[in-house]
Amino acid sequence: MDLAARARRQHGLLTRAQALEELTPAQLRWRLTSRRWRRIHPGVYAVHLGPLDWATRAEAALLACGPQAALARESAAYVLGLTSTPPSLVQIDVPHPESPERLLGHAFVGAGGCRP
Repeated sequence: MDLAARARRQHGLLTRAQALEELTPAQLRWRLTSRRWRRIHPGVYAVHLGPLDWATRAEAALLACGPQAALARESAAYVLGLTSTPPSLVQIDVPHPESPERLLGHAFVGAGGCRP
């Protein structure tokens, strides 16, 4: 799959695993060290340098927390159109067996939840 097309579908984001499907580790490292890409969460990269809107931050959190992660609480309400203002924090729930290790610099909410 084309990395650019995948990144467009994911709000300009790619995971490390997705990037390594087409790039070598050295090519990925060059994109990061040359600041063409930037790390948003461990293993999640923005392939653009612009500001991150709420939807991009939400997508980055979901990618960081894994395939079983889902938007929760106020974040879910915003996406469902139940509230008109996005919350300041992106709230994610993760089923306990899929809970990620503590992400550096990120707070977790309860068992099985994270707020990247």
